Amino acid sequence: MSLFSYIMRRVLISLLTVFVVVSITFFLMNLMPGDPFIGNKAVPKAIKDNLYAKYGLDKPLFERYLMYLGNLAKGDLGMSMTYKNQKVINVIKQAFPVSADLGIRSLIFGVIGGLLLGVIAALHHNGPWDTTATLLAIIGVSIPGFLIGTLVQYIFGFLFSNVIKDVFNTTYQLIPIARWEGFRYTLLPSFALGFSSLALTSRMMRTSMLDVLHQDYIKTAKSKGLTPLQVTWRHTIRNAILPVITVLGPMTAAIMTGTFVIEKIFAIPGLGKFFVQSVQMYDYTMILGLTLFFSTFLIFMNLVVDIAYGFIDPRIRLAKGKA
Repeated sequence: MSLFSYIMRRVLISLLTVFVVVSITFFLMNLMPGDPFIGNKAVPKAIKDNLYAKYGLDKPLFERYLMYLGNLAKGDLGMSMTYKNQKVINVIKQAFPVSADLGIRSLIFGVIGGLLLGVIAALHHNGPWDTTATLLAIIGVSIPGFLIGTLVQYIFGFLFSNVIKDVFNTTYQLIPIARWEGFRYTLLPSFALGFSSLALTSRMMRTSMLDVLHQDYIKTAKSKGLTPLQVTWRHTIRNAILPVITVLGPMTAAIMTGTFVIEKIFAIPGLGKFFVQSVQMYDYTMILGLTLFFSTFLIFMNLVVDIAYGFIDPRIRLAKGKA
């Protein structure tokens, strides 16, 4: 299978997946109990009927489904039912850049740090670096991000601040523990959000590196007189990084679309809070719009991973072509 055919096939599968996700979400949403316009308030029937007519909820389910698909084709995600005069697309445009900014910083920290730590741990197997990497991986996988966030807030917001106050007699906060107002404000949430990615990446890279280091082609490369750096860079890392690339797509999507708990702890105005609040307030259009955005972003990142696979290891697209 040629690279172009491989890419087109993955694109078509991705588009079909998005359509299935949109359809399932639409019909499941209509099974949700509750009413977006009533809540705990007593709303007159005339007002309720007008609201239903405004948002098309008075029409048959399948007709509403076709209307929604038609609006999607025009790029219209609809109006929010709880945020006055707010289009869903505008909410995404406003909040996603903040979540993406936090996500990119966390991803850079987690992936690059994890790759370096995994490579060093594998090259120094059973040494101090290996022990450190294993310990960090256990901590990162075992402790949830919100606990990491709370812990670093306590360390830098209370303990470290008290040390500065006692030594320098000032209340200056070197690393702020909340809000999103500059570079210093991004350090702690990026660490809290990216620490689990660092742990997962380092563990996977270490395991993959140890497996590759025992392969015959590594021994052959060494016997040809290549330096340890050349063997590591040209042969070991390139083959060992494939498992990491596999999880990189979902990891990127999950981080960049916003983590509600981390954003809540650090008072970050990202996309996560809108998703949770839309479910709590039965905001159907917001739920559909954000679910579509999250799923599309996840599917797109998986598509990027599949295409990257085709470039890194041609055997993958050839094998899929035979299948």
